[in-house]
Amino acid sequence: LGAIGGTTALGAVSVTSGASVTANNITTQSGAISVTPAMTLASSATFNTTSGSTAGANITLSTVDATSAGGEGLTLTTGSTKTITLGNVGANFALGSFSITGASLVNASSIITYGSALSLSPPIVLQQTATMDATGAGAVATGAGIALSTINAASAGVQGLTLKGGSGGAISVGVV
Repeated sequence: LGAIGGTTALGAVSVTSGASVTANNITTQSGAISVTPAMTLASSATFNTTSGSTAGANITLSTVDATSAGGEGLTLTTGSTKTITLGNVGANFALGSFSITGASLVNASSIITYGSALSLSPPIVLQQTATMDATGAGAVATGAGIALSTINAASAGVQGLTLKGGSGGAISVGVV
């Protein structure tokens, strides 16, 4: 996918089939973004549902990877009352950076960055046992900091969490 809605924001964007998707920026005006096939970032990208309206909309992504470890980053921007649902982010090729702006809740699996800070201020609900890793799965020993606010399991006693900040990164967690 090339840049979608870059000049004039679209309503909703939904990609529901295909073996994989290569993506750039996606911008909507309070329209949901949903990509269910596995996605590889073509360049650092921003998915923004708040163009022209701060209300925003939900964002749902299945699997997201960089083209190569640490090569591309992803910023997700949505309204303050909206939900972001993520499958594994950076599991095959760690993202160069990852951030979320605005969401009131993040339903997440694993998120791996390649030595860049991982900071998620919205509350997180783990959909499976997850890893939040700022070391690129051990490729960057110094890693980076991890700052998370509130973390809960989807089902009591079922999901677990591993945090990997590396030797150069502090880990700060609010309520678990």
